[in-house]
Amino acid sequence: MKSKSNWKAIVIVTIMMILTVAVNVNAAGINKKSLTLTKGQSATLSVSGVSKVTWKTSNKAVATVSSKGVVKAVKAGTAKITAEAGKKSYVCSVKVVNNTQNGSAGASNATYNLTSSTSGLDAQQAAVYKKLFAMKSSYPEGKKWTDSNYYAWKGGMYAGGYGCAGFAFLMSDTAFGTVKAKTHKNINAIKVGDILRIDNNTHSVVVMKVVGSNVVLAEGNYSGTIHWGRMITKTELTKTLNYVLTRY
Repeated sequence: MKSKSNWKAIVIVTIMMILTVAVNVNAAGINKKSLTLTKGQSATLSVSGVSKVTWKTSNKAVATVSSKGVVKAVKAGTAKITAEAGKKSYVCSVKVVNNTQNGSAGASNATYNLTSSTSGLDAQQAAVYKKLFAMKSSYPEGKKWTDSNYYAWKGGMYAGGYGCAGFAFLMSDTAFGTVKAKTHKNINAIKVGDILRIDNNTHSVVVMKVVGSNVVLAEGNYSGTIHWGRMITKTELTKTLNYVLTRY
């Protein structure tokens, strides 16, 4: 015969199990209900609270989706990404834009020719730029870098990141070591080596230079590769910037 204390323990455990199941069911859902991506970018969708998901796209010409929920922007337009889990389905609306459509006139796909020159930079930013520019030899233009690439960050706030975030964190640590990061949203305060989180919080890029009204970037997972020198206007950033991670 079980003692009263044993019965109490069984009842408590049973209640906890019931509550756990209820929480898991209620937590089921897609991590993003909408995305805006620039042509060539990718983002990863996921559904919590389920074990098996089937992914589908309504328009492969605009955006594709892999069996792991990786959405890749193909060309400008709209598409719906559907995640089917058992009898339920979850939808993310995707908008793909060209850089010239992404919020302002003057935004472009132009690439800035990055050289070793530090002209126009103060001593601190020049030192950061030299370290970042040196990374081009190990991570050249077109080198494969996808959502499967992970890097553990030393800047605090985040343990690390995959894909574009992982590359941004790698570059940041190369320049700043173990200095802790802080955030802001002041576009006019952007400096070399800052990490910009853009495009509805789906893409991370590193600032290489600020040239007039343009910000020159380095980024990972740009069509699945490393890309150096893409320019984005400050006007465009006012519409796409989520936050800045700086270690100055």
